[in-house]
Amino acid sequence: MIVFGPRGNGKTSLLGNLAGKARKQYGDDIEVLWTTPSEIRTSEKLEHWIKFEGRNATPVVQEIAGKAGAWLVEGKASLKIQRPDGIKIAIKERCASKPVVLIVDDAHRLNETTAEDLLNASQAVGRVFRFFLCWLARPD
Repeated sequence: MIVFGPRGNGKTSLLGNLAGKARKQYGDDIEVLWTTPSEIRTSEKLEHWIKFEGRNATPVVQEIAGKAGAWLVEGKASLKIQRPDGIKIAIKERCASKPVVLIVDDAHRLNETTAEDLLNASQAVGRVFRFFLCWLARPD
């Protein structure tokens, strides 16, 4: 779903209220994630964010051959190399136990590659898992 309109017309407020109502009505049976392009500047960062947002995770990013990173999660280190389907896998893992709503505020500021990767992954995952993607954007 895309909520599109000029700056200040209430897109963020509308989705904030809907997210609050979903949390109130469904409690722990649904997960509502909210982000902005400043948190997910690349597809690699988006994949990591989807996997660990709201979970006990401390990212320790290291440059290894320009495409890899290491993350310390609950005391364990793991090497992570970006896969072409990494975002799709991250969304599937997140949706495995309960429905997920992902709201991207200021989505018009996403870089083109990250936006395309997220859209493609969400379309593939949404056919099988309970996943809902909402972009808030404005004409700039």
